[in-house]
Amino acid sequence: MCKTTQRFLILQICVVLALLLNAQTRSTLSPRIPQVSELRQMTRHSGVIFAGRVLSVQHLRPRFSNEVPTMRVTFRVEKGIRGARTGSLFVLREWAALWNSGERYRVGERVLLFLYPPSKAGLTSPVAGARGRFPVDAKGQVILNAERARLFEEAREAGWNRVPRANERISLREVNRMIRRFGGEE
Repeated sequence: MCKTTQRFLILQICVVLALLLNAQTRSTLSPRIPQVSELRQMTRHSGVIFAGRVLSVQHLRPRFSNEVPTMRVTFRVEKGIRGARTGSLFVLREWAALWNSGERYRVGERVLLFLYPPSKAGLTSPVAGARGRFPVDAKGQVILNAERARLFEEAREAGWNRVPRANERISLREVNRMIRRFGGEE
């Protein structure tokens, strides 16, 4: 079998595995699960949580036959919550197929990310796909659409006084406190 055919087969296997993982993540975190437990699950499965600004986006082609194409996204950490320090740079390495499926970053964009712990290959991605990625406005407020606001709906039962609604904004400080509480860190 030639090397080109081997690479193509490896790439196909990786795509199938990614699709299966994506389907499993969606079924594991389905909307039928109480939303507060979903936010808790996201928090507990996250190795890195921070709010930051995208400084650069680069496509890295494989240098060796056993490597996969990746995207390297560099952030300035504006609020480190877990696994990233405020003021530092954080480099996210993500499998390029996720980028091709629509999970893209733009230079200047501000986001709050819940990221899986990096794999042995150093790759990571947002926990629960797009649900692990929240837009942040110029004032440092997390923007909640209807779906993201539902993550916070049952937070009152977990002892949270103010529960944000759709189209509201919530400060990173409030989000940080909630994450720490859900992660058992408070």
